[in-house]
Amino acid sequence: GYADSMGDYPETIAAAQTAIERGQAAGHAGHRAEGHRHWGWALADQGDYTGARPQFEEAQAQAQAAGSRHLEARALAGLGILCTQQSDQAEALHFLEQALRLYRQTGDRHGESELLNYINISIWQLGDYARAWVCFEQALRLAREIGSRPEEKVALWNLGMLFSLLGDFTRARSYYEQALGIARETEDRFWECVVLMYLGGVVRRTGNQAGAREYGVQAVGIAHEMGAQAIEGRVLYSLGHLYQDLGDRDTARGCYEQALHLFRHTGASRSCAMGSLAGLAWAALTEDDVTQAQAYVAEILAYLEGGGNLDNDSRPFWIYLTCYQVLR
Repeated sequence: GYADSMGDYPETIAAAQTAIERGQAAGHAGHRAEGHRHWGWALADQGDYTGARPQFEEAQAQAQAAGSRHLEARALAGLGILCTQQSDQAEALHFLEQALRLYRQTGDRHGESELLNYINISIWQLGDYARAWVCFEQALRLAREIGSRPEEKVALWNLGMLFSLLGDFTRARSYYEQALGIARETEDRFWECVVLMYLGGVVRRTGNQAGAREYGVQAVGIAHEMGAQAIEGRVLYSLGHLYQDLGDRDTARGCYEQALHLFRHTGASRSCAMGSLAGLAWAALTEDDVTQAQAYVAEILAYLEGGGNLDNDSRPFWIYLTCYQVLR
C-alpha cells in the first residue's frame, strides 16, 4: 500500500506477487485476493487497463473462495472504478452497486464513502447533474464525518469537476485547491498529479494561461516520474490546448503527438485519442497540409461512424468543429 501511494509501481507489483505466493503456500485465499487487487491497481494507475481487469477478477474469485464479503467488495469496487476510467458507466454501476451492498452489509463506512464518489461519477456521466451534485455533497459529508481524508479529497475533486462543467470556475477552483491540499498533506503523488491537471484546466478557462501552464508542467513531471502514462497523456493533451490558445503551434503539436502515443501505448479507450487526433489535424491545417489533416479526421470519423462517442473528452464540440473545418 505504501509503495502504491508513492507511485512506485514496480515495487507495488513485486510486493503483490510476494503476497500471492505466500498466500498460496499458506492456503490463504484472502492474501491472494489482496495481492491481485493491489497488482490490478498498479497496472490501472499506469494506464494498463487490459492487464488490470484480470487481476481484479481474480481478486474477486479469491475473495469468494475465502468467504470474505469485505474483500469481494474491494475487488468489485476495483472493477467498477476501472470501468469508469474506460467510460463504460453502465457496467461501472453494475459492479459499484454490488460492492456498495456488500460494504453496507459489513458495516464498512469507509468503503461506502469511497464507492459513493465513484457511483456519483457514473450518475454524472449518464447526464443527471442535479442528482450528482446532491450525491457528491452527501459523499463529502460522510467522508468528513468518519474522518476519511482520502475520500474527502475525492469528493472535493468531484465537486470541482461538476462546477467546472457548470461554468462556475470560482467555486470549482476552490474545491480543487482544497483537494490539492489534502493530496499534498497525505503525500499522495498520484492524486496530486490528477488535481493539478484539473486545476490547470479551470485556471486556463479563467484566462490565466501562465498559471495553467505552471500547473500542467508540474502535473506532467509527477506523472512521468511515477510512470503513470495514462495520466501523463491526459495532461499533455490539456497542455496541447493551452499552447494552441497561445498560438504556439509547434509545441501544441508536440504535446498532441506525445499524448496520442501514450493513449495508444497504454490501451486507453479509443475516445481518449480522438482529441489528440483533432489537435494534430488542426496543426496540419494551419500549415496548409490538407492531405495530412484529412488523414487524421478520417480516423475520427471512422471511430464515430462505428458507434464511438466523445463523452470522455472535455472539448467534444471543438473536435467536431475541427473535423468540419478540415472537411470544408
